[in-house]
Amino acid sequence: MGAAPRDAAAVARLHEFLRYDPETGCLFWRKKPSKRVVVGAPAGFPTATGHLRIEIAGHRYWTHHIAWLFVHGVWPSDIVDHINGRPDDNRIANLRIADSSKNMQNSRIYCTNTSGFKGVSFCKQTGKWRAAITKNTRRVHLGRYPSPELAHAAYVRAAGRMLGEFARVA
Repeated sequence: MGAAPRDAAAVARLHEFLRYDPETGCLFWRKKPSKRVVVGAPAGFPTATGHLRIEIAGHRYWTHHIAWLFVHGVWPSDIVDHINGRPDDNRIANLRIADSSKNMQNSRIYCTNTSGFKGVSFCKQTGKWRAAITKNTRRVHLGRYPSPELAHAAYVRAAGRMLGEFARVA
């Protein structure tokens, strides 16, 4: 994964090799860490999750962590969350610190979801649509409804109340 630089020399090496543009969220190579790199070219390669990663001197770093370091002067203390849910959008305005629970609250709808709405599933026993939300690993049931739209409306209300700025309803 993207380990934190262990010392000031490692942080200085990142500054030596990279330049960050906070408006676009892109990192660019200042100096060649290998023969394959072109100075001035965008830095980072996409992983399976869509996040961008950089390797310098055998160390791998997430580009959103480097962006945080370059702007705030410290390595992030926890998870760096992408506000808009796009893991390749590393504009500083799109990044915020979050714990694991808050990061999960900001996740998109799961691909296994069959209702088409976040927080909504079908209850076979009652033939109704069940709304539920999770906060701090605790699942809160919000009731059963005759339609997925009504169940989702209950989820949206609860998300705004319980999750605040980290609520993602779609």
